Amino acid sequence: MRQSSLATRVPAASEDRSLRDLFAQAKSVAVIGASNDTSRPGGRALLNLLSGEFVGDVYAVNRRGGEIQGLQAVTSLADLPTVPDLVFVAVAKQAAIDLIHECGQLGVRLVVIASSGFVELGTEEGAALQVSLHEAITKSGVRVVGPNCQGLAVASAKSGTIRLSHSTLLGAGPDDVLSTQGSAAWLSQSGAVGAAAAQALAEYGVGLRYWMSTGNEVDVDICDLLELVIDDDAVTTICGYVEDIRRPRTFRALAEEARRRGKAIVLVKGGSGQAGARSAATHTGSLAGDANIYRGFFEQCGVIQCETIDQLAAVCGLRPANYLRGVPRQAAVLSNSGGFGVMLADNLELVGLDVPMLQPTDTIAELLPAFVRPSNPLDVATLPTEDRPRLDQVAAEFFGAHSQDFRVACFVGARASSGWDVPAMMRSLAQIQDTGGSPIVVCFAASEVEARNAAIREGLAVFVGLDRFITALRTILAVAPAEQSPAAAQPGTAGQATPLHTHTLTESRSKTLLAARGLPVPPGESVRDRATALAVARQVGYPVVAKLDIPGLTHKSRVGGVELKIEGDEQFHEAWSRLESAAQAVDVTGHDLRVLVERQVASVAELVVGAKRDATFGTVVMLGRGGVDVETMGLISWRVWPVTPVDIRDVWVGTGVWKELTDAGLNPAGLVNDFHGLIEAAVGPLSEATDDDVEIDLNPVMVTAGGDLWLADALLVGRSSEHAYNSGGGS
Repeated sequence: MRQSSLATRVPAASEDRSLRDLFAQAKSVAVIGASNDTSRPGGRALLNLLSGEFVGDVYAVNRRGGEIQGLQAVTSLADLPTVPDLVFVAVAKQAAIDLIHECGQLGVRLVVIASSGFVELGTEEGAALQVSLHEAITKSGVRVVGPNCQGLAVASAKSGTIRLSHSTLLGAGPDDVLSTQGSAAWLSQSGAVGAAAAQALAEYGVGLRYWMSTGNEVDVDICDLLELVIDDDAVTTICGYVEDIRRPRTFRALAEEARRRGKAIVLVKGGSGQAGARSAATHTGSLAGDANIYRGFFEQCGVIQCETIDQLAAVCGLRPANYLRGVPRQAAVLSNSGGFGVMLADNLELVGLDVPMLQPTDTIAELLPAFVRPSNPLDVATLPTEDRPRLDQVAAEFFGAHSQDFRVACFVGARASSGWDVPAMMRSLAQIQDTGGSPIVVCFAASEVEARNAAIREGLAVFVGLDRFITALRTILAVAPAEQSPAAAQPGTAGQATPLHTHTLTESRSKTLLAARGLPVPPGESVRDRATALAVARQVGYPVVAKLDIPGLTHKSRVGGVELKIEGDEQFHEAWSRLESAAQAVDVTGHDLRVLVERQVASVAELVVGAKRDATFGTVVMLGRGGVDVETMGLISWRVWPVTPVDIRDVWVGTGVWKELTDAGLNPAGLVNDFHGLIEAAVGPLSEATDDDVEIDLNPVMVTAGGDLWLADALLVGRSSEHAYNSGGGS
């Protein structure tokens, strides 16, 4: 490697690995692999830098030298007159690894590697190269974005917009998606998805202040970029595409900080199909698919999850940061079409908003045409074309009276050729919005490009067609605070468990361990013969429940291994005979037969708690409605440990448990704390276990009419479960 004749920049002791100030202070950028061919990554990245607003120094590096896009290229990084702050690398994969060592020696702070051929290939060679790259990064101390990425662009730098990317959408010009006036940041693990998203967001007037792709994330990941954009006061919406989150605890803390600062996070999660779900013995295992855990994690973090880029763009178009504390429960609708207004009002009510009757004022009645009756939705009829100044007065009066409601103005036929002055009308609505109150959303019935653009210029949230608008609103409502809008639960995925599962403790042994930790277990005993079982039933008192207590038998009800509401001796003998037959069906006879006899708990509600270890998130906890149909009902949600009382409340509201408890005459707010204590005691040992195979499944947890909690069924699964719950660890 050649020695540089220039002085190296030694990082100051106060410098850390944060990206916060790196872009803001960058004064020079080098493109290694620069080319005159703008179809190549090195050529396009250089073009984007030169055609943008970056006023710092731009250097071209190419081993052949010569003139490249008007710049005199040098043949190596060491030949540059100064150490660049940022470096874009578009060379062969092995050369990219070698360059990291050189960048570290010189003091380069950030490198973007567009080069591919690493772990994304799915080959041993590619994986080995990425390991080598990671080792080089660790030794050099250089921050690296990529490899296999389209780079990033930042419109907040002091030296102007930095376009360190080979995306064709990031060159200055009419197709440019970056704006110094933008209030959104795009973060993505896929460059191509980011390109599509940028175009979709532009249709809603969502300007991007940041566009960043992380590629393989060998170093810089989504959390690093999230920290960067959260620190920018101009950013109110953070959106992106992720396939995995490698530092979930850091992500959660950053998401909470973003919400505290009034910023909404909207994400599409890729790889949410069922391929990653595994078959397991317990409800907990079978419902712990990747998609379900991520959905619960995002709910826990206050992240708005979307299924498609179109949905994400629509949600961002509604300016979700305005609704972090909830969507107004009442709506006020103004329209020039009675039918369109009614359709909109119907859809608003379907997603949970109220459209109250209008309290007509003399001013509104006097301003409207004689054939129109004041109402909500308010039909302004022909005013847009016949008397627009009067329309402005009506809108100001109507929306002023509903300043704290969800305000929507919807129009049909808004085009200049029909006599509309749409720009003036949008300016008027923007002025009304600026006087205070909730935002005003504009919705056009059909694709009126000029009308849409007029609304965008005035900073109004605008939609073309009701479907996109209602989809966006419904998505935001799903993560509004629980007291504002209960979230709709997402169905889980039921795994097909085998009748017997190894490394599962019996229910009686599981309950013994849990009872030792202070958890409430009904009185009872596991026995081998009919006579002893009958004696236990008489001792605990009828009604009783009798269940097969066989190692590995997890779903007892599926094989007829549960007998409920046994009221007396005669019923008990009949139930015992049926249990013997059920045991034979799973090849359990004679001395191996054990039956757990317990007092049956009368309940008004059934809950579920499950927990397992996840490779990404650590301990994850399942909450919601319990019972034998928990897998098919789908009324559950996942949370990442630790679980708080607020998490429990949100899940109970979203799954209908809160209402069920209220209807039963109980105080769910008081039960939340008791249930939280139960979860702490039950899941604590699992969260501290060193082995990842431990699971706990409490289903159902019975709630009595008096508000008491009982573990009606409990299972501990995994080779180390006995040790984990018998060691005295946990909370």
